[in-house]
Amino acid sequence: MKTKLLFIAFLAFLSIKMHAQCSATFTSTSGPNGSVTLTATGANSPSTIYNWSLGNGSSATGQVVTAVYNAPGTYYVCLTVTDTFSNCVDSSCNNVVVNSANPCSSSYSYICNSNSSVSLTSNGSSSANMTYTWLVNNVIVGTGASYLYTNTAGTYNICLAINDATTSCADTSCNNITLSNAAPCQANYFIYPDTNGAPHTYIGVNTSVGNNLTYLWTWGDGSSSTGAYPSHTYATAGNYTICLYISAPNSNCSDSLCLAQTINKTAAMYSVNFLNPTAVNDVQEDIAALYPNPAQSSFTLKGKSEAMYNVEFYTINGLKVKSVQAKSNEAINITSLASSIYILKVTDQNGASQFSKLIKE
Repeated sequence: MKTKLLFIAFLAFLSIKMHAQCSATFTSTSGPNGSVTLTATGANSPSTIYNWSLGNGSSATGQVVTAVYNAPGTYYVCLTVTDTFSNCVDSSCNNVVVNSANPCSSSYSYICNSNSSVSLTSNGSSSANMTYTWLVNNVIVGTGASYLYTNTAGTYNICLAINDATTSCADTSCNNITLSNAAPCQANYFIYPDTNGAPHTYIGVNTSVGNNLTYLWTWGDGSSSTGAYPSHTYATAGNYTICLYISAPNSNCSDSLCLAQTINKTAAMYSVNFLNPTAVNDVQEDIAALYPNPAQSSFTLKGKSEAMYNVEFYTINGLKVKSVQAKSNEAINITSLASSIYILKVTDQNGASQFSKLIKE
């Protein structure tokens, strides 16, 4: 009995000694299209875990793995071996030379929308036989070069896996994308003559929507400005196309607006000063006056003729909310409008327009 117990103890000791030996040695074998097979060659047991750092920002697990590299070069590959039975840990690193490259590359662009969705579009490699698979948190949700993904608000890991079996092309790219119900960014502005200011001066109102926006203005004369409320002076009068480009980096949203008809072709234009919408003052009344202003339920156009006028109502955010036709001295009902400040575009039968501010109480 004593001899049997000693023999069992010896076997247990031998087993512990065997498990205590872990080694992170490995070999690499180059394959086609940027592929490299990595093989751990140290002692192996059911309790051994293999973790690879592939030198290209990716990682893998397993005793034998195949890494695919998108460009030729030298990559610093590391292997960490852990034996959970003996608590043995070892690691080693080697330079792995890749002489060929993966023939394709997965990448995609995305635009976050306001309804907790994101528009996804592949912009990497493409071919007639390419397949596109979209995964969210490692679950396949759709296919195709473009895909609209909708879910509840939150942050998701969204991946695009591409594959072309005819060329051995295979690659995956991922981004963490936050979905929100917030309104997307939107570029918007309008301009009107400042008859209360210097001659040939125009006031611009930036009514763009979005969070943490950046702004780029191009003035149509070869110059540009940044910021939400810039000013610009022109050397000569004329027609100019003013473009506003906005971006919201936090939501990967961008938008633009170019207006070529903001300036009357017969009028001189020398400067434009953009204002915050809340800073808009009363403007010109060359075509018709508004009375009373402020108004509660209705107001009257006091025009210079009995002709019909077209009246468009805009919020200070540039949203058109009402459009009516009315004659001079005809009451215009505004009970359906919320109490706020509105910019009115009044156009006569000859196509001439003016902008006026109306306060609805």
